Amino acid sequence: MTGQQESSFVFHHEHQAVPVCLYNGLACPFLVPIPESDGAGEQSFCIIMIISDKNTQGRIMVFPGLKPISRARTAVTFVILLTFWIILSGYFDTFHLGAGIICCAIVTIISGDLLFQSDRTIPASVGTFIRFLLFIPRLLVSILVANIDVAYRILHPKMPVDPGIITLETSFRDDVLRTTFANAITLTPGTITVEVSGGMFIVHALMQENAQKDLLTDREMEHTLAGIFREGP
Repeated sequence: MTGQQESSFVFHHEHQAVPVCLYNGLACPFLVPIPESDGAGEQSFCIIMIISDKNTQGRIMVFPGLKPISRARTAVTFVILLTFWIILSGYFDTFHLGAGIICCAIVTIISGDLLFQSDRTIPASVGTFIRFLLFIPRLLVSILVANIDVAYRILHPKMPVDPGIITLETSFRDDVLRTTFANAITLTPGTITVEVSGGMFIVHALMQENAQKDLLTDREMEHTLAGIFREGP
């Protein structure tokens, strides 16, 4: 292209060398394919944004980890979302079905790995889902017991409460697992997850001593969810 100057460099990502070109030192966002290091054949991508300075030596911003979702996972995700849409809406006319198809397609495109993560097979994801369904009755029992305990303390004339903040460290790496654990804590009356940072959970407890026993000593819920998602606690 006339009047344009090209500068180039090699960007290294996980021991992979990727050639990158920059024209006229302009900000240049683009997608770079990077082969998987495990040899599985699946290709991942990095979004690279180059912000140049006066010397055209760019500052590089990298957003790694984007992986294309297989057609099978995309189709299964779309069908599940559309099924839930139909069940919740209860309407089968053209307008509602059409709106459901459009909305579910958009969600599937934006969050294709919402239900099936790209590094897991469909059978593994289905197994996780089934184990989670079996966990729900236990969670409901815990919620019922906690409800009774909180109601007792609130209605008691002396209100025997001892609120406090608890910091809980876990080895959780999976985002869905972290979200599930945080929500399970919040759904149980007497405890609320106020912040999640990596594997660290900051929890407000109505009864600090009881919460410390459950979350820091026994860690029953943590270990159970770790088993469901096949992650070590």
